[in-house]
Amino acid sequence: MKSGVDVILVGDSVGMVVLGYPDTTLVTMDEMVHHTRAVARGATRALILADMPYRSYETCEQAVANARRLIDAGAHAVKLEGGSRACRRSARSWRRGFPRWHTSA
Repeated sequence: MKSGVDVILVGDSVGMVVLGYPDTTLVTMDEMVHHTRAVARGATRALILADMPYRSYETCEQAVANARRLIDAGAHAVKLEGGSRACRRSARSWRRGFPRWHTSA
């Protein structure tokens, strides 16, 4: 079925909506990879944007490694939160050769 959806967000809200957690801070990287992979299997046209879960991007190295896991699972882009701190980290990550990096303030 063609829905005309341009972007699908695989959000860390999966913690509350699907996994029964009280908030998003308990969602793990493994869970985000699992759900991103499931969405990627079903999505044929839309851009898949996956959330980086809480504490999955505390260092630049960790951010790049975890973002790559989401990309490998089928995400076309990743999203992280944190304003200017996240912007600085994403800029460093991009300079290290990770071209698909987006931030939200």
